[in-house]
Amino acid sequence: MTDDQNVLFSTEVDAFVGALESFEVEDIGKSRWHTQHEYIEKLNMQAILDANRNTHEYVREVIVNNDKLPVLISQLITTEIWREKIFRELIAIRFEPRVTFSIYII
Repeated sequence: MTDDQNVLFSTEVDAFVGALESFEVEDIGKSRWHTQHEYIEKLNMQAILDANRNTHEYVREVIVNNDKLPVLISQLITTEIWREKIFRELIAIRFEPRVTFSIYII
């Protein structure tokens, strides 16, 4: 993967993938979760660029080689559970927090 015209350098891809970890439902919205969410968004953008340019799919390779696909699948399921169970409850009770956090498209 060449580092020109990319969202991430190859060293960043390595670091971001290496840092991926599973979170529990109650961890969603915490600082570490937000950091990981940012990493995943950037990895996704880089993977899309690689696929659109028909270049070496470095992001996919690093995820597979570091056995992080189960982590990503776990996070997808955990986020979906949060969206279906917790977020719906927050909407139903018209929860109005004193402090807000960004709601990502999940």
